Amino acid sequence: MRGLSHAIILMINQPSPKGFGDAVLRAASFMTTDKFFIHAGVDILYPNHKINLLMMLDHVNKHSVDSVLLYDLVDNPKMYGVIVGNESVTSSLLRIFLRNQKVPPSNNAVVAVYLFNELLFDALKRTRPRVGEHQLTDAIPFALLIRFI
Repeated sequence: MRGLSHAIILMINQPSPKGFGDAVLRAASFMTTDKFFIHAGVDILYPNHKINLLMMLDHVNKHSVDSVLLYDLVDNPKMYGVIVGNESVTSSLLRIFLRNQKVPPSNNAVVAVYLFNELLFDALKRTRPRVGEHQLTDAIPFALLIRFI
């Protein structure tokens, strides 16, 4: 997965809504590469989404990290999942990932576009559904060496 010369796009059907984590875990047996994108359909990126995807691939290849996620600074972070981390010139190590906080600790809103490796599936197996839904965000802290850009 060095560039974006081609892509295999899969649609996995959930018989009933059981969370984003459940949907991703259902795709595990279809994975043919060690790295893969997860893109929530509700997030549309601009002005050129291909640049974002290439930047994520470049980052994971340059820094040998297991996961990359995008974030954006927002004025009202209450309605988003936010991240807090330790930043350096080349990358940032995710320290905390929070959802739906009354007083969010940062304005760094997560954009639901992720680049993971197969360690995510182990992390999903280690987490449990909350209130009937298996959340992808619960597994993210267990997916080792996560970076955000």
